[in-house]
Amino acid sequence: MGRLDCKEASLIALKGLAHDADVFALISEAEGQAGADYAAAYRMESTASGAAGLAGLLASQAHRVALKLDSNSHVMLIMSEGPEE
Repeated sequence: MGRLDCKEASLIALKGLAHDADVFALISEAEGQAGADYAAAYRMESTASGAAGLAGLLASQAHRVALKLDSNSHVMLIMSEGPEE
């Protein structure tokens, strides 16, 4: 997921995220790819970094519990990239 590997975090962005975000997640390359593969199975092709939010939800039961997500929940995810050409 090279596009997400910025080497040095933006302190301005981190401060904004820390103020506004409720949960942070770390996913592996394999989990990111699994998210992209899942999206592609539903005709929403993306890259592993573009589907990172979906990958995080799929990979972590603990995060789903923390967010109080269940079978009645609706989640809006932003897939930030289309498929690589």
